[in-house]
Amino acid sequence: MSDRSIEQLVSTGEATLPLTLKDNAVYGQTDQVTLEVKGPDAASFLQGQLSCDVNQLTTSMAGLGTHSTPKGRMLSSFRISRSDEQCYRLQLHESIAEAALAALKKYIVFSKAEISQTDIACVGLHGTAAATWLAAKTDSLPTENYAQLVSNDVIIVCVNVNLSAYQVTGTSAALTAFFNDVPAEWISDSRQATLIAQASGLAFVEADSAELFIPQMLNYQETPAISFTKGCYTGQEIVARMKYLGKMKRHMYAAIVRSDSADAAATITTGANISLEAGSQNQGNIASSVQLDSQAWEILVVLTDSAKESPVLFVNDIAVDIVDFLPLPYTVDA
Repeated sequence: MSDRSIEQLVSTGEATLPLTLKDNAVYGQTDQVTLEVKGPDAASFLQGQLSCDVNQLTTSMAGLGTHSTPKGRMLSSFRISRSDEQCYRLQLHESIAEAALAALKKYIVFSKAEISQTDIACVGLHGTAAATWLAAKTDSLPTENYAQLVSNDVIIVCVNVNLSAYQVTGTSAALTAFFNDVPAEWISDSRQATLIAQASGLAFVEADSAELFIPQMLNYQETPAISFTKGCYTGQEIVARMKYLGKMKRHMYAAIVRSDSADAAATITTGANISLEAGSQNQGNIASSVQLDSQAWEILVVLTDSAKESPVLFVNDIAVDIVDFLPLPYTVDA
């Protein structure tokens, strides 16, 4: 189909159920916002604030990152890419964009760099046929996780090579031109992006989970989001202490849960409190969630070891059955 407007790709569409990961799909990620840091000191500024090694980012390799409080609690987490020698883009959830911008702005005044929210949009796609279509648009499609290609005014990043999943970012005009002939039957909604992220073992901070987790609670040590060899950054002491001196008492797991409560859809959401009984002590929090059918959800959830052994958990005091724990694409050290 030709002359497809970007609005048709970034609209959320109807949130129909049941939900499954489609064989091939294209979806505007309307819940994503991009912050841009640019200037001669952009790299050194970010290196002193973020948990990732910014010096390892190139125009051909993107990554992940976090920004934390001095106590190591994450204010934001994001995909990060380098668009040119002095410009970096942080793609994060819209609900934390304003707070994330303010948190970084407090320190950037001492650097020859500036930070702002941009009008950069994001479109995701996955599937073998979709990847073939994408490859025909480029000179060389990235073929490893986080590999990046700058092509035709857009940036393409491989987000899950095993699922042939990619993100394409750019201005609305650039994305309109890039996706003008994408097959109409592939167009879906942004829940597909959540399924891809969760299949990748990735949860990102949202407003309801800000300052709930240290990076290791979301298994970020298994990703490029944390460097244990770079210099100091905000929250580094806590993150390093947990690796070298501490023992993690909570880990993130992937699970399918069910509930027939009328309040479940409004309850099984990011940041929700987990306990073993209604009103009892906190045993964890939901890090990411997507509804699969009227009574089932796929979640990434941070739990204590004892809570993981319970067949029933309470989410904000609503009973939820654990149907199954799903494999993660990495091994997490206890």
